[in-house]
Parts: sequence; C-alpha cells; structure tokens
Amino acid sequence: MGSRSEKKLEKHHLAFLDQEALHLRLQQLKNERGYYNLSVSRAAVENLLTDPHWYSLFIPPEKLNASRFDKVRVWQQIAETLLCGYCERLYKFRKQAWESEHAKVYDLTPDDPNFVKEYIFQIDRSETELIEQIEDLSATGRSGKLFSYRGQLRRARMCCFRRMNRRPTSGSYSNSC
Repeated sequence: MGSRSEKKLEKHHLAFLDQEALHLRLQQLKNERGYYNLSVSRAAVENLLTDPHWYSLFIPPEKLNASRFDKVRVWQQIAETLLCGYCERLYKFRKQAWESEHAKVYDLTPDDPNFVKEYIFQIDRSETELIEQIEDLSATGRSGKLFSYRGQLRRARMCCFRRMNRRPTSGSYSNSC
C-alpha cells in the first residue's frame, strides 16, 4: 500500500455504484436517527456524488485504481460513508440553526416547574458516606445556596424550547430539597 493522498470519486467510479442501495441506506439512516423531517431524493444522492467539492478523501491511490472489479465494493462503502456523514452534518447544522432562531432565554425563579422538588434515591444502607453527601447536598439546597459557585450566588439561566415537568421515581431513600 502506498502513501495516502487526496483523491475524489470520479465518473468512472460513480458509474459502478449502486445508487439505489445508497439511497436506501440514507433512508435507513434517517429512520435510525429519527431525522423524519429530512428529505433525501435519489436525484440529490446522485448530485452530491457528482459534485466532489464537499469532501476530501485521503486514501492510498491503489484503493481507487480500477484494476479489479472487487474494488467496486470499496467505492460503494466510501460513497455510503461520505453520504451518511454529509446527512448527519447537514441535519445537525439545520437543526441548530432552527433552534437558535426559536430559543428563548428567561430567568428561572425558585418556583419554576423545571426545578425538581424532591429526589428519591435507592441506596444500600452500607453506603454511609454517599448518604451523608446526599444529606449535605439536600441541606445546601434548603438553605438556598445550591446554585452558588465559588461562593457567589448566580442567577440560573436556561434556554427552553418547551417546559418540562419531572416527577420523582419511587425508592427506599427520600430527601427533599
């Protein structure tokens, strides 16, 4: 194997690729990741592969050399990996852009429903050190200093896209904050 150099998939590579399998793999990726609002057409897959400006392959030249037909499987895997990575990056980029436009920042008050009033822990009674740490944390929470950082009380800020109410689960050790 030779050294790696920057290469691209060329027309003669793309001619041997199973475009339908690539499209189906992207549909599978959408379902696995829950990207239900991502639309992937077969034409878009073909257009992405014919435009080599969005990726760089650092690969030994022998891998892309058309000397044997079994290398088509390698080209197919390369194309699949490139397309899956592109879809993941595109989806995350678009999601972040949408969230940044719709995020609202507001001050949380102590009675905000996002704060949990009670946690219930299941701890073996032999874990005395852990129980003591939890009790200390609970006392700190009751004193109102739970959100202090290096001695300075800071106001909690939170980006909320929707309010969430959390309910404690049942257990053998209970402590309220």
